[in-house]
Amino acid sequence: MREHPVASGLVASGRTFRQRFLLAVGLLLAASHSPLAQPAPPAWAQDAVWYQIFPERFANGDVSNDPTVETLEFPENVDAGLWAVTPWTA
Repeated sequence: MREHPVASGLVASGRTFRQRFLLAVGLLLAASHSPLAQPAPPAWAQDAVWYQIFPERFANGDVSNDPTVETLEFPENVDAGLWAVTPWTA
């Protein structure tokens, strides 16, 4: 039985562990079914303008909807004396 020429390079004598490791990683990255393979971005993404929105940077227009200790998921785990909403001017 004949070995695959690239795969036989993984076990061929004379190669260091580093060389064999890098060859194996290269084979994984080259495989289209590999979980490490990255899909090509869609064509429309090349001309797209991307925005990143930081909602916490907006002014606090309604203090009545600010979180309180009571509205936390586990208020019993929070020291009410230390907990506070981060000031909007910070």
